[in-house]
Amino acid sequence: MAETLGLEYIIDIPSSDKFNQAMGDKIYLDHDIYETIVFNLCSNALKHTWNGRVTIRLYLDYKDSKKMVVLEVSDTGVGIPEIALPNLFQRFYRVESQNSRSHEGTGIGLALVKEFITCHGGDITVTSVVNQGTTFKCWFPIGYEHLSTNQITNQINFENPIVSGRELYNNRQLYLEESSQWIINNKREVQNEIIDDQDMDIDKILADDVTSHDSTEKKYQILLVDDNNDMRDYLADLLKEFDVFRACDGQDAIRVLKKLKKLPDLILSDVMMPNMNGYELLNLLRSNVKTRLIPIILLSAKANEDCKVEGLERGADDYLIKLFSAKN
Repeated sequence: MAETLGLEYIIDIPSSDKFNQAMGDKIYLDHDIYETIVFNLCSNALKHTWNGRVTIRLYLDYKDSKKMVVLEVSDTGVGIPEIALPNLFQRFYRVESQNSRSHEGTGIGLALVKEFITCHGGDITVTSVVNQGTTFKCWFPIGYEHLSTNQITNQINFENPIVSGRELYNNRQLYLEESSQWIINNKREVQNEIIDDQDMDIDKILADDVTSHDSTEKKYQILLVDDNNDMRDYLADLLKEFDVFRACDGQDAIRVLKKLKKLPDLILSDVMMPNMNGYELLNLLRSNVKTRLIPIILLSAKANEDCKVEGLERGADDYLIKLFSAKN
């Protein structure tokens, strides 16, 4: 993955024998939770790094006079503003960045990581410099004094409400699918396949014979536009009774529209996306006579009222806040 994205991927982990000897005791970890932590941090590092390297290290260090195991994930990416660091592990808090491979995310990833590490009696710290990179350190205590007796088994199973939906978060396929979209976008840029602003004329993009929906059709057509694979799959499942088409960003949505024989009956579009965001797509579609009447619903993790008002003022028919259910 890193090689495809043009990044150096460094894994600095000592041999298990030497490391176990240096620890002097066992460390108790839930395998699935630990895997989730690693995948989440590595996914973030790859998402926000365009040049340089992503490094994973495992070593021993002291925190509050206690020997601990440290999992360190660092990158040479876009970095995080200092003002954002205190809120980074709060649920639904998202750092605004225009230089990421994906602008998607509900803002629960790092909050979930922190909760998982806390389950192990550990802690997570972060340092970052804008345009230089970010380093996350996950601190895990050695031994079992910090654990309750019912947690100490050969296979620890934390009875904690935050892991009741663990399958959703620890499925490595979700991370791989999202990362695969970055590769596709990267190849498009290299091959100059991304449509330039001057070519984004709907009259030129859409086929001449594109028409509005035929009322005799049994199924309505819906176009989903979101740069997160998991969200597209989730929405497609909710809307499985309809004919659903998918796009990964605004420019990809134009490509999909170009191929359709009939205009979709509804467009569901994320707001924050690379290449062309939801507002830009909305403006483009509303400015053309062929597409201005298509109902468009914007989706976003931004829950404040100002964002909703802005979306409606720009011409959206509705503005839904993630997370949501089919009842919405």
